[in-house]
Amino acid sequence: DEFGKLTVVEELGLRSLHFESTARQSAMFLNDSINLALPYSRSMFGAMLFMQKPRSVLIMGLGGGSLPKFILHHIKTCQIEVVELRAKVVDMAREYFALPYDDRLIVHVSSAEEFLSRKITGLYDWVMIDLYNGDGMAPVLDTTDFVVSCKEMLSAEGIVSINLWAGQNTRQLQKITSSLHDNFGDCVYFLPVPGKGNMIAIACNFSPPPLGNSQLLSVAEKLEELFDMEFVEFQDRMFRYNPGSNVRL
Repeated sequence: DEFGKLTVVEELGLRSLHFESTARQSAMFLNDSINLALPYSRSMFGAMLFMQKPRSVLIMGLGGGSLPKFILHHIKTCQIEVVELRAKVVDMAREYFALPYDDRLIVHVSSAEEFLSRKITGLYDWVMIDLYNGDGMAPVLDTTDFVVSCKEMLSAEGIVSINLWAGQNTRQLQKITSSLHDNFGDCVYFLPVPGKGNMIAIACNFSPPPLGNSQLLSVAEKLEELFDMEFVEFQDRMFRYNPGSNVRL
C-alpha cells in the first residue's frame, strides 16, 4: 500500500505478518487461530493481574488481530474498538489471520493522532497500544500529549498497556517512560519479555495491590488456569523487575 510492503510468511505451522522487515508484527498458529503465538502479545495481558473483567477495550495497532481475537473469544461481555492506520492491514487480518466480523468489534481506519484528537474521555477500561512500523515504535508514542490523551480516555479503574521496544532508540524509550511516570505516578510497572527486545509498560489509573501480595498471587493462579497463559510468571517477572513496588516478604 502507500505506506510500504506487507508480507505474509508461512512456515512450520506458523503464519506471520511483516512490515518491510524480518520482525514479526503478528503471528498465528495454523492449527489454533486464537491462542497467542508471540511472547510479547501474551505479555500484553499481564495487565489483567490488576483488572480481570474489562468492559471496554481500545486497541491501537491491529497487525494480524491477535489481541482482539483473544479478547473476543475469552471475554464475552467486552466491547472492543481498534484503531489501524492502514486499510490493507485490516484486509489482511481478515483474509490471512482469521479476524472475525463481530458485533462487539469496531475497527477504525485512522491514524492514532487523528483518533486521539477526538478527545474521548473516560470511555475505556483498557487501552492497549501496539503501534509499530518497519523501523520500530511509531513516532506518535513519544509526542508530548500522547500519554496524556491515553489517560484521559480511561475509566476511573482503567489501565494502559504499551508494547515498547527497548532497542537502540533509548531516547524515545526514556521519553515515553518519563511521560508515563509524570501522568500515572508510582502506578507504572514494566514487564520485560524474556529473550526479546520488547518491554510491556502497564500504567494504572488507580492504586493496585503491591506486587508479591498474596491477593495478586491468587489472581495470577486463577488467570493462568482460566486462560492457559503464564500469569504466575508475569507476576514473578514484574516483582523482580519493579523492586520499588514490591511488598516485603
